[in-house]
Amino acid sequence: MENRRKETRTINEWDSQYQLHSKPVGEVRLDPDRIREYNIHPEIRYANRTASMWLGNVQIVGAVAWWDVATGKVKADASALSLILTDARGHLYWQICQELTGELAEFDADDKITGGQVAQIKALVIKYQIPVVCVEVNGPGSFAGKLLRQALKGTGCGVREEFSVTNKQKRILDAFEAPLSSRFLWAHTDVLDGPMYDQMRDFNPALTNQPDDFIDSGAGAISATPVRIGKVVGIPTGQSREHWQLSDGDHEVEVDY
Repeated sequence: MENRRKETRTINEWDSQYQLHSKPVGEVRLDPDRIREYNIHPEIRYANRTASMWLGNVQIVGAVAWWDVATGKVKADASALSLILTDARGHLYWQICQELTGELAEFDADDKITGGQVAQIKALVIKYQIPVVCVEVNGPGSFAGKLLRQALKGTGCGVREEFSVTNKQKRILDAFEAPLSSRFLWAHTDVLDGPMYDQMRDFNPALTNQPDDFIDSGAGAISATPVRIGKVVGIPTGQSREHWQLSDGDHEVEVDY
């Protein structure tokens, strides 16, 4: 048995081959066990006619969602949306890592959007009061941003198109290594119970073709954090998004040319 152990290059390979444990055979570059778990949802609180967002007793000051677009066809990449919240200390809270299904958008006879992935995003924007959604416009995302803007009209949520030129493996490593090393990345239980966990555990930066859609969307959201725009406002009406983020106030500047 000792000789067999020496033949395996890593502990994970030993566990996988001889202990029948589900482990990657290489060294884990991104260890999901270093993510800190939580099991609560953010809520909007009102005081003195202003709105603020809280995660338990932690005030949230920034949030950004990242949509890694895919067409939803069979055997295609997963279309994934991640939402990252952040507090004043810079801790990151991975609230959503969700697959979007179906067509990018579905229309009625009057060309009004009635369903599809953009409608699913709209429901999440309203539920979690998301201030901005970044859309990766590489590939099928080239026209997804326009559809999403149409779907989110009237919600107060912005759409930002992002064209990624960085190697995807490097982008994922750059986004996750520091938060995992310093353990300031948290994730909701639903995120940890989803496909993200296995994708992160099995991630190999030397491979260009591997399941990584969910961690790629999380990496995009982390890279785009923090987003601290807008100001706290009173209780609105309708389905508009709450402006719960902190602000330094309005300033008037005079310039003499």
